[in-house]
Amino acid sequence: MKSNFSFLPWLDLSLLGQSAEANVETDPIVSIIKCRQFVELATNKMLSFENLVAPIPNTLASRIELLKINKRISDDVYQSLSAIRRKGNEAVHDLVGSVQEAYAAIKDCYNIAVWLNNEHGYYETPEPFHLSVNLETDTTDLSVSLRDLSQLKKVEKQAIALFRTFSYGVGQSFGFFNTHGEICVDPIFKNVLVNEGKAFFNDLAAAADDNGQWGYINKEGRFVIDPEYIHVNHFSEGFAVVRKRERYEFIDLQGERINRTKYHGAYSFSDGVAAVQDKSGLWGFINQEGKNVIKPTYTDMAYFRNGVATVTETPRNNYGLKKNKLIDKNGNIVLDESYDYDIIGASEGYALVQKDQYYGGGYQFIHLETGEQLLSEDAEEAELFYEGFAAVKIKGRWTFINHKGELIADPRFTFVSSFSEDGYAEVMSGNKKGIIHSSGRMVVPVVYDEVYRPSDGLIGVRKDWKYSHNYMFDKSLGYLDLNGKEVIKPQFSDGNEFSCGVAAVREQGKWIFIDKAGQKITTANCNGEMKDIWKFE
Repeated sequence: MKSNFSFLPWLDLSLLGQSAEANVETDPIVSIIKCRQFVELATNKMLSFENLVAPIPNTLASRIELLKINKRISDDVYQSLSAIRRKGNEAVHDLVGSVQEAYAAIKDCYNIAVWLNNEHGYYETPEPFHLSVNLETDTTDLSVSLRDLSQLKKVEKQAIALFRTFSYGVGQSFGFFNTHGEICVDPIFKNVLVNEGKAFFNDLAAAADDNGQWGYINKEGRFVIDPEYIHVNHFSEGFAVVRKRERYEFIDLQGERINRTKYHGAYSFSDGVAAVQDKSGLWGFINQEGKNVIKPTYTDMAYFRNGVATVTETPRNNYGLKKNKLIDKNGNIVLDESYDYDIIGASEGYALVQKDQYYGGGYQFIHLETGEQLLSEDAEEAELFYEGFAAVKIKGRWTFINHKGELIADPRFTFVSSFSEDGYAEVMSGNKKGIIHSSGRMVVPVVYDEVYRPSDGLIGVRKDWKYSHNYMFDKSLGYLDLNGKEVIKPQFSDGNEFSCGVAAVREQGKWIFIDKAGQKITTANCNGEMKDIWKFE
């Protein structure tokens, strides 16, 4: 029987759809994961077709949201993309998914495919959607075809975890373990740049050699960009800010400079542009070809997000305050200080403003297209929208709002973090911590001394924990599932988040690797004293 996706003019999308069909009954979890890959690839194609630059953070959720904000997709397509993303995340992290859910995901993918073909394809009329329990797709031949597609990324990559060791007379050094607990990259680096627990960005990590010079390594531990810099940053959107001497410049993934200009200051690329500072101290923006798109005019600026950035043309006054503007990528003013508030920043279609910065006035959200206020009453404090939600402080307590201004929980927290892509945020009440879901459901009650962000379907927690350097006797760290049920009892003194089914934990002073059942895989052995192990990536 002919596949539902054979009409597509894009072979990579068609093959992913066929792969989802082929696994629907034999392995529905794999089928759902293939549907998520279909959605990710389709979303990337939409951004390319519409000449939209990927947002920061560049997550699938934020890319889908960008398409919606710019009105490039219908509500039905938006709902289908979002539903498959969420279900795909559950399949990847929790290994859950039924045949019925896989069927539903495939049907949603078909609807997305029809819409995408009508908008950007060859307008071939597809056959009506059909489901058959005996799809004739040859999964062996299909997997070979997928491997042969150069434009598709390799799905399965060797996961590695960064570690730091210390030896007297040598000092600290960094290397990498594989998921079997074996050292796959010897600890030969004097330093490795880490951001939010990650070392690799665009598949490259910034590392320093014995002389303290920085370059970039791949996951085999080989320098692919020579260590010749005194300052580096992570790659972002395929480019990195580096410095050899006094001035900053940009390089691509091959280590080639994107232009001949050297800057007095520079920030990473975000939303397709990067902020650069000239010798007069003023800031402007360049594109990824290294060309000026907004000339240096501003005394201060912020990253572009969703097509807008906060800038100021005047120095801070005697009170340390400044007047900001919102501009688009052409330098046009989207929102300025002529309004009765001070602009803090903008994201996801809303500007965050403060009514009177000097006197500590209330916070409000302004819709960038309509100019309407989102909140019926000003918040005491607020943060920018992230992953569809914003933290707000009301009557001395924090909670979250959505794009409609609705509270997802009563204001009862003394601290909240931003939501992750999967919809989880850390909250505090007093000195106790918990985890809340974007639906408003408390996943982990606020009774713990420390909580980790959910990762790979598990959440690290500590209760009755008193920090001590004596790792031999502390056994406060355990792990819960996403329903708050204890899966691994408290027994470790330290550890990190699960990733790829493995976590590194410290037991009786030694680092070991465990699986998601809490069973020991192996001991993390190396020369010198093991200081830290980061999660697998």
